[in-house]
Amino acid sequence: MATEPAAEPPPEVTQFCDEADAFVRDGNPDEAIRRLNFALDILRKHRATLAEARVLEAFARVHRSTGHMEEAEQALRAALACYLKLGDRAEEARLLGLLANLRISLGDLGDGCFWLQSSLKVLTELDNKPGLAEIHRSLAALHLREGELDTGADHAADAIKLSVALGDRLGEARTHGVLAQIHMRRRDFSEALKSATTSLELFTAEGHKPGISSARMVSAAILRHLGRLPEAEVLLNEVLHEKQQMKDVAAEAGIRNTLGMVLMDSQPRRLVEAEREFLRSIELFRGVKDTQNAALSQVNLAHVYEYQGRISHAETILRDAIKLQRRAGAMESLAQTLRALGDVLFAAGHMDEAEEKLDEAARIANEHGAPGLLFGYLAPLLELLTLQGRHKQAHSLLDDALKTHAADTPASMLYVLPARARLALSAQDITKARAVLAESEPLLVNETPDVAARLRKGIDELSEVLEQAEQASEWPLFRGYLPSELPGGCRQSLLEEMPPDEREQLSEAVLTAMQA
Repeated sequence: MATEPAAEPPPEVTQFCDEADAFVRDGNPDEAIRRLNFALDILRKHRATLAEARVLEAFARVHRSTGHMEEAEQALRAALACYLKLGDRAEEARLLGLLANLRISLGDLGDGCFWLQSSLKVLTELDNKPGLAEIHRSLAALHLREGELDTGADHAADAIKLSVALGDRLGEARTHGVLAQIHMRRRDFSEALKSATTSLELFTAEGHKPGISSARMVSAAILRHLGRLPEAEVLLNEVLHEKQQMKDVAAEAGIRNTLGMVLMDSQPRRLVEAEREFLRSIELFRGVKDTQNAALSQVNLAHVYEYQGRISHAETILRDAIKLQRRAGAMESLAQTLRALGDVLFAAGHMDEAEEKLDEAARIANEHGAPGLLFGYLAPLLELLTLQGRHKQAHSLLDDALKTHAADTPASMLYVLPARARLALSAQDITKARAVLAESEPLLVNETPDVAARLRKGIDELSEVLEQAEQASEWPLFRGYLPSELPGGCRQSLLEEMPPDEREQLSEAVLTAMQA
């Protein structure tokens, strides 16, 4: 029961809030704040708790649109206090959901999940459909961040269904934006592009400039995955300018991170430019307290350092990112970073710790990620085991994974087939390695350009290794790999741990190359 009458806000207050929302849609936050200050002037003369809550929520929308997350959270908490005072359970639950969504955007997944589940329970009991649509959209975003893509897609579908029934086109547009990112993480780029296009069309119909800009940002990320890098770069620079005009710091950080990846993927690689974008992205994400996305940008920056040969810099920044992700509970992001650190440690020749990190990454991928992702995490671990001569363990690990998860897509076979071919070569079985390689060719048909390109690159590299093995007078490989394929620190460590009798069997050319 309400503790005081929930009087309707004065008409002028409602008008100023509506005008403020319109200015947010137009990408003009300064004018929106001006309108809300007018509303506050009215409230100073005519105190009304419900009116105060509405104004505070409008302030939160403005602050969030400009990336001022602390101010947005303060406004939402104050609005929540108003609804608690009124004893309005539905609005209390809805506000908790909005707070949860904000905390999720800052990488605080634990609190966000608790509040969303609490809100979902109350709103379900009350059959509050507008509130439920927001909660399902927030849960979709949460599970996207956690890497639980199937669950996220289910919540997105519920949110879209409710938004359509309510005629809430902005809510539908926002949810399609989340769904596009889920499809993109699944590497289903055709569906991702469909959702991004739907989101853009709905935002355009509503004249919502920040939403239009955000939908274009997602489209640019998809173009990058499709290998259309020049188009992605042009679009990202356009959207970057738009978000800077809107003073949307959080969105600018995300754009710079994606732009850095485009520059890093370009041929030739534009590493100095990419480093600059990642450093700025990290700075901006930290400024809005989004430590999870800051950590992901750190992972990308570490890849730049790896390409530049700055291995110690890469190791330092990855260890820091892992600390942030463990605190956030972002398991799939943590797995990605552990794998990256494992690769760096492997390159430096720190085999024991590299194995530890790669094994943890694979276990997290198996427990928390989409099944098809597992083989991508297993690949570097299988490479390490093969190079250490632990062939039985490598075969067992791969066989167990194949029993649990079918590697029946090019994205997963991209990792499985090279591992099987290398194991065959480590036993000097060229015929078997050729047979495994032949299985790869049909997988190139009807694949997205980025998957096909990566698969082709792997096939070409293995073909070259096989040709050298067939043509050389002495066996030119070290446990299935050309010495030139291995980083210097790795070569040294592998030689040091190699049994003397096996080392004596290496050809002079291989031994010299491993010592170089």
